[in-house]
Amino acid sequence: MIAPSSHDASAAGGEDRHAARRQLALLFAAFLPLFVGPGALQLHLSDLYRLSGRVVISKTAFLAISYGSMGVSRLLVGWTVRWVGDRAALIIGAGGYALFAIAQWPGLNRWWLVVVAMAFGFGGTWVWLVGGATVLDLSRRAAFGRGVGILYGCSAFAQGVGVLVLGLLITNGHPRTAVVLAAGWGLMAVAVFALRRPAAVKRAPPSAAALLRFAADRRLIIVGVFLMVGSLPFGLILGAFRDHVHGLGAPVWLVVPCFFLARAGLAVTGGQVVDRLGRGRTLAIAFAIGAAALFAVPWMEATAGLAVAALMMGLEMSLIPVAGTALVGDITSSPDRPMALGVLFFWRDAGAVTGLLGGAALAAHLGPGGRGFPVFAAVLAVFALLSLTLSRWAGRPVGGKGTAA
Repeated sequence: MIAPSSHDASAAGGEDRHAARRQLALLFAAFLPLFVGPGALQLHLSDLYRLSGRVVISKTAFLAISYGSMGVSRLLVGWTVRWVGDRAALIIGAGGYALFAIAQWPGLNRWWLVVVAMAFGFGGTWVWLVGGATVLDLSRRAAFGRGVGILYGCSAFAQGVGVLVLGLLITNGHPRTAVVLAAGWGLMAVAVFALRRPAAVKRAPPSAAALLRFAADRRLIIVGVFLMVGSLPFGLILGAFRDHVHGLGAPVWLVVPCFFLARAGLAVTGGQVVDRLGRGRTLAIAFAIGAAALFAVPWMEATAGLAVAALMMGLEMSLIPVAGTALVGDITSSPDRPMALGVLFFWRDAGAVTGLLGGAALAAHLGPGGRGFPVFAAVLAVFALLSLTLSRWAGRPVGGKGTAA
């Protein structure tokens, strides 16, 4: 059984509240350039590869390898983070993002992008899992949702702005400038992570038995499946939805940022919603919003309608990862969190890859016009109903007063 610690300090290693806030501020400050640059550039790989004139690896293949690698490396994070330490993991992980951006320079599209894709995924694992665990470590137990919401809000806002800015540059014939800016912002994140002093939290010694214990925990399995389904729209945004918008002649640089800006707008307050409404009710609302958006996409052709659909999917994705990460804070102690987050977010990456590849497969089989989106909408609608029973499936309500599903 995975049990929370009897007393989670308000800050790791006995830091006082002000020191914890400073450390959180530096963490959030590093996520901003990381996602305004490399995190946003991944949405424009189709255009970059088209402009390069020599496509060795497609956008879909690159992202599928990246997120597949991220999913596998999440299961190994207990060993890798303990080996290099929290601080080095964040620095190296951000370096993987910067390497990804540098590798997109026009004319560098070679077979070695497969290796870069794997490094990008591995770096994402360290950044997200150590970053998420650090937020839980430095947050007071009653505010896990709020702290995680701010982290997701910062990254989503930065990613939305980055997709807009980089998209404008690429659309107006300046792909090299876009790549240089993305790489520079990635290196800036490396520098900010380097300013943070080493974490005082000692992580639990990893073992195959511990990994299996987390993987077999009923609550993490249940929430993992919900997280996988809830991440389908993210895979669609990276692939089929983005391609659908482009195929209709609508500006990708204007429509897609609505997804990320909606995530940012609700993520911070969404964390408080998760803390107040509970995990199950929050998930039900999120799935219902995502289902409505995907059902409507095939009948939307105007830019405004597509932007609204992207916004609704962003609202869905702003709540589901926050609820999942907050649950890890509810049922684990500090030393165990990277491994627990790794197991849980393995499911998330599986959902992103399924949305990416499944969306492309349905588009190829059913033809253009977004005919495959209602299939995903139906799945989300089913899980909206199932979310209402989440508390019974997951056992006792987690997180104490105000957090029951």
